[in-house]
Amino acid sequence: MQSKSTIPAFSKFKIFFIICCSALLFCQQSIAQQRKVALLDLSTRNAEANTSRFRSSQWLLNTAGVEYATTTSLTTALTYPVIFFSPVVKSTTFNSAERTSITNYVNNGGVIICSSMQASTLFSLCGVSAVQSSDTRKYFNSNTASLPWLFERISETAETSIRFLGTSSGALCTSRSYTLNGGTSLAQYEDGKSAFVYKATGQGHVYTFGIDLRDVVLRFQIDDDGNAQEVYSNSFEPGSDVFMMLVQNIIRHHIPNTVRLHTSPNCSSSSIMITHDYDSKTCQDTSRFFVDLEYARGVRATYNITTSYYSNGLISGFYTTSYPAIQYILSHGHILGSHSVSHLSDFETDSRWPLGVQGLTPSTYHPLWSTSTRTTTGGSTYGEVEVSKNLLETDHGVVIKTYRTGELLYNKSLAYALAQTGYKFNSSWSANDVLTNFPFYAVDGKKYSGAQQPVLEIPMTISDVWSPSISSTNYPEKVAVWASVTRKNDANNAPTVLLIHPNRQFKVIAEEMYLDSLPESALILPMDEFGEFWQERDTLDFYTTLANNVLSVYLNTNEPDERLSLIIDNAEQLADINFYKQNGEQLFYQSSEWTNGATIFCSPDPQQFQTTGISEQQTLSDVKVFPNPANSSVYINMDQVQTGAYTLTVYDVLGQSIIHTKQIQLTAAGRLSFEWNVEQVNTGCYFFSIQSEGVSANGKVMVVH
Repeated sequence: MQSKSTIPAFSKFKIFFIICCSALLFCQQSIAQQRKVALLDLSTRNAEANTSRFRSSQWLLNTAGVEYATTTSLTTALTYPVIFFSPVVKSTTFNSAERTSITNYVNNGGVIICSSMQASTLFSLCGVSAVQSSDTRKYFNSNTASLPWLFERISETAETSIRFLGTSSGALCTSRSYTLNGGTSLAQYEDGKSAFVYKATGQGHVYTFGIDLRDVVLRFQIDDDGNAQEVYSNSFEPGSDVFMMLVQNIIRHHIPNTVRLHTSPNCSSSSIMITHDYDSKTCQDTSRFFVDLEYARGVRATYNITTSYYSNGLISGFYTTSYPAIQYILSHGHILGSHSVSHLSDFETDSRWPLGVQGLTPSTYHPLWSTSTRTTTGGSTYGEVEVSKNLLETDHGVVIKTYRTGELLYNKSLAYALAQTGYKFNSSWSANDVLTNFPFYAVDGKKYSGAQQPVLEIPMTISDVWSPSISSTNYPEKVAVWASVTRKNDANNAPTVLLIHPNRQFKVIAEEMYLDSLPESALILPMDEFGEFWQERDTLDFYTTLANNVLSVYLNTNEPDERLSLIIDNAEQLADINFYKQNGEQLFYQSSEWTNGATIFCSPDPQQFQTTGISEQQTLSDVKVFPNPANSSVYINMDQVQTGAYTLTVYDVLGQSIIHTKQIQLTAAGRLSFEWNVEQVNTGCYFFSIQSEGVSANGKVMVVH
């Protein structure tokens, strides 16, 4: 046997050639066999002080719903068909040998997604020759005609032109632009410089964002973007969602028959959450009209209650007299959340609202508001979240999972306090403010190094808080805006959260109009249930195989949540699709056509979420009003009514003044009929309610003279 040192030079070359070919064949086979994306964590390589960039990349992939694996090993990542660098690539991130292996990976068919590329030795692979940094750019403008498939679902102006940095004093965000060298520009900044570049090399592809993806994910989520939003709420500003869709579309384009988790329960196109902030005494008198409307429509809403148990200088102590109204909410199947104790206007001022201590009670917690200085004394974050939660749970026998601050103000200790006191969900951010409509997990301290808390943030999208204010005359145009934003979210399968304060009866009509405007395929459900669905979605892992044109999907659980569904691209081209639990047991899903040639697979027995509450309750659909509009007498009738005492009460459009009341004692089951003479009543819209034991209904009457 010859020793290694005596092998002839030609033989050495043959052995080297065979090893290289074998390695190349193994790499190609591995790329072909794997269907997951490799999320390459570069935090340690880049000596980053925290994992904020990695968490931002995770959010993009989690929200996209694609299968992926996390690794810190470049060698491992190179066995996957797509590598997502997390996300900055510096000149020192990879050594010379690693950069060569990355180039070979792309040449042999690999796909790379990266951002903020600073390694000049990889510029050629990215299709660029130079990079230029700036702290003043603010807009990312897409070239949707450059690669049409890449911009699927990205067509609205708010999607093709994204502002990632606002104009607040001191706001900084470093963006990088590229000088093209064989690459194609997919987007530009407002100065015309390339912000997103594509390059095909050999059999592979590289997609390079000029902006650090953390700056369009976590920077938004901690509100460190200099107020990048165009308006605070009631408009469509998807921000982070667009970057998620870009990443998702790249993956879908390069992994055949991509499987992804859907973002709404079952086969619904999107999720709608109706929420009410019950934060004034007026709500006691008018909330029942919202309750009855929603009950009649089979809708379950979330009522966030302010537990103001004393007069704090800004709002009265109305909570203790609200028990009957709150019980009425619960008796109709709705869900309670907390809306703080004091609802004071400086809650985002950290110096006045420290974290404080746990264990406070209504007898020991009394923050006060100074009208003259417009400041609070005696307040704490723990006091607001814990005392209100304990009160609602003790007084009404419920479990409080959801929180929303007064005036949607957010201080640095809120996320930590919510986690420590057992909340699961928070809706204190505006979707416009954080520039995403999808959920994300709260970050302690509103800082990049802050720990991620187990509290799911579900941003509020649209509301009745407006400038100019919503009124009894302009609410139709406000509803039109709500409907427009909702339909744009629905097109992206993104959730929409509506906030209405239940304190004016014309808002009941506004809500009814909004409900009538919703896409038929959207699902209305309480915030708690959507949050629990999303948490289940976040914990579900899966992998897929594709062999002989048969796709197999393997879930990492033996008890998959029935609400979860999967979307598969070009499923009709496959010979078969099989689903399996972790134990190997096969699952059977119902399939239906989805958008853009995809197919959605849902549980054959989907759980129903829009429960109707108390079965014996008669609903608004049982009430007949004739004539309507009326100018003399109007008749309000209900059929198949049981015996008992029934009271009709008619209110003005604001729900504050009683216009008419009448009681009827029905001695025999049958028709109940109220007559109301409106000859002396002013032209306008009026609301009525019919109350009796076991029966509640409401509606509206138009009077026209």
